[in-house]
Amino acid sequence: MILSSRTAPLLVTGASAGIGKATAIYLAGKGVKALTLFARREDKLKSYEDELNKAYPDVKTLIVAGDAAKAADNKRAVELTVETFGGITSAFLNAVSL
Repeated sequence: MILSSRTAPLLVTGASAGIGKATAIYLAGKGVKALTLFARREDKLKSYEDELNKAYPDVKTLIVAGDAAKAADNKRAVELTVETFGGITSAFLNAVSL
């Protein structure tokens, strides 16, 4: 994975467990400074956000609870990312609905 700008915000879907969670950890370890963690379970996201912030205190995080299968939730996740971090450059779509 090539990261063009480590300060650019990235959105990770399915971020509360499994591949999405592992990807967020990987990105934080590679120096990404802003991550939106998007998944259905807000309680898991909050717990994971605490864990991530302890391991990588320089990484700014935003949690967004929602369902990646719902267009309105995806739109809200992108809008909140842009509002919070001033933009969005990439998304890791681990949880999707076709």
